[in-house]
Amino acid sequence: MHKMTILIVDDDIFFQELFKSRLQSFDVHILILENGLQAVELVKQGPVIDLIFMDVNMPVMDGYEAIQIIRKHEKDSMLKEVPIILVGGSIEEDNQNLCITKPVSQEKLNDILHQYLFKENIIDYDIKKVAQSLNISQELIKNLIQKLLLNLDGELDSMKEMNEKDDYVGLQALGHKLKGRFASLQLQELADISSAIEIAAKNQENIDYKTLIQKMQEHAKKLEKL
Repeated sequence: MHKMTILIVDDDIFFQELFKSRLQSFDVHILILENGLQAVELVKQGPVIDLIFMDVNMPVMDGYEAIQIIRKHEKDSMLKEVPIILVGGSIEEDNQNLCITKPVSQEKLNDILHQYLFKENIIDYDIKKVAQSLNISQELIKNLIQKLLLNLDGELDSMKEMNEKDDYVGLQALGHKLKGRFASLQLQELADISSAIEIAAKNQENIDYKTLIQKMQEHAKKLEKL
């Protein structure tokens, strides 16, 4: 089962340790960085991050600038937005970003984790609705998904090797193949990622294939719970 990862970005070691100690009881993996630039660099490297607490005022790069760069990277790479919570001693109302003020109450922290983190561990997939749409049984859909998952790890490993070798022909073919499988079972998010890889490879675009593949792996893990 995927262990959720929370990134804390704060230059104050006191708040770093306080957040860390309060989050450890939730059985999550915790990463800590000191400024927005470090957060941007980490996100661009591609590790799966499920939730970010970003301090507003930090040296080198503040929280607002870091969010803008991260959101642009996600858009350019066709990635799903990771929830980012801006944290500060005094924050004006912001309609574009999720904001909380220090000190953060335990009740507020619990609400944030359950609203933006733990619900992400469950895939938004209505088997009953899909079964009715395809006119097949729910049990058959589950069996087909399990069969799909049996081969998927190896296929995604092949994609990684193709990416390292700049094998655009291979990436295009495998992206097309996976897109068809996912689309046939109405697994839209996976189909969209596969399509993005297929199209980019067809045009020999040097996009962040590694991150897209990691997103597919993360999403596929959630399918195991169906």
